[in-house]
Amino acid sequence: MQSSARPVRVPATALLTALCVAAMILAGCSSGDGDGGTETTSADRSEVIAAAVDDVIVPGYEELAAATAELVTATETLCAAPDEQKFTDARDAWIAAQSAWARTAAYRFGPIKDLRLLARIAYAVDTDKIARFAAESSEPLTADELHGKGADLRGLNAVQYLLFTPTTLAELSPRACSYAAAAATLSAAAADETRAAWVDGVDGESPAAVQMKEPGEDGMWSDSTEALEDLLNGVLGALTTVVDMQLGPVIGVDGEAPDPQGTDSGAAHRLSSDMLDELDGIEAIVAGDAADGGLAALVSAAGAPRTAESMPSTLAEASGAISSAGSPISDLNPAVDTVAMDELGRAHELLGGLRTTMSTEVASLLGLTVSFSDADGDG
Repeated sequence: MQSSARPVRVPATALLTALCVAAMILAGCSSGDGDGGTETTSADRSEVIAAAVDDVIVPGYEELAAATAELVTATETLCAAPDEQKFTDARDAWIAAQSAWARTAAYRFGPIKDLRLLARIAYAVDTDKIARFAAESSEPLTADELHGKGADLRGLNAVQYLLFTPTTLAELSPRACSYAAAAATLSAAAADETRAAWVDGVDGESPAAVQMKEPGEDGMWSDSTEALEDLLNGVLGALTTVVDMQLGPVIGVDGEAPDPQGTDSGAAHRLSSDMLDELDGIEAIVAGDAADGGLAALVSAAGAPRTAESMPSTLAEASGAISSAGSPISDLNPAVDTVAMDELGRAHELLGGLRTTMSTEVASLLGLTVSFSDADGDG
C-alpha cells in the first residue's frame, strides 16, 4: 500500500525567515518571540512521532473500532427485540462511535486515505434519499445489500438520521432499524480495517505504526520530515473543519447571516460535542503528554517556547468558549443569545489565529511544507 506522491517541498515562509530559524537552531539561541537569552529545550523528532503513533493514533483507531463494533451490537439487539431501553442504548452507542470518530479528525492520513476508508466510515448523507430508501420496502435490509449503494446512503451519518429522527421507538420501523444496523456494520468494518492497517499491516506490508516510527524509502513515509508533515497538516485540516465548516457558518462570516440551526442540522444535534471532540484530538497531537510534549515540544526546542506554550492554551481557551455557549447549538437564536454567539465568535477567532500560527511560524520553525488539502473538510 503506497501513498500518493507528495508535492515538491517549498519553504513555508520567506527564505530569510527560514535561514534565520536555521541559524538560531544551530547556534542554540532563543527565538524572536520575546524570550531573549532563554535556552531552548531538547526534543527528538523520532520520539515525538513515536509518541503520537503509540499514545494517540493507534489508541484512537482502536477506540473507533471498538465503539463502532458496539454500535453494531446495540442496533442488532434493538432490531431483534425492540424496547425503550434498547432504543436508548443504540442511540448512546452511536454517540460513543461518533465521538471516537470526531477525535480522529487530526490524524486521518496514511491507510485511511490510501485504502479509501473515510467515506465508508462517515460521509455527508442525503437524508431525503435515506428516508425514501428506508420506506420503499418492508423487507429488512442487510449490510451486503447496502454495500452496493452510494456513500451518501451509508456511514455513521446515516445511522444518526435513522436512530434520531424518530422521536419515539414506535416511529422506528423494522426496515429502518435493519437499515441502521446494516450501516453500522459497514462503518465498523471500515473502522476495523483502519485499525488493522495501523496495528497489523495489510497486503503483506508492515503496520503503518511501524512505518511512521521507522520511515524509509520503501514505506509510506520516507523520512521523519514527511511524518511530521502529516501530523502538522492533519492538525491544520482539522482546524479548518472547525473554523471554516462549523464555527464559520454558525456565527456568519464573509457577509453571511449566522445559521446555528442550519449548521447543527444533524438529527442528534451533536455539533458542539463534535467540535470539542475534534479539538481534543488536535490537542493530543499538539501537546502530547508530559513525556513527549507533541508538536509543541519541537516548537519550543526550535527556539519559540512562548509559541509552544500558546498552542495548547489557545485550544483550551477555544474549547472553553464553545462549551460556555451551550448545547445544542441549533437552539441558539442569534438575535437573543448574543453572549453565546459571542463566545462562538471568540472560539472562531482563537482557532483561526492558531491555524495561521501553525501554518506559518510553526511550519517554518520545523521546516515543514503546508499542504493540508488531504485532511481539509473531513469533518
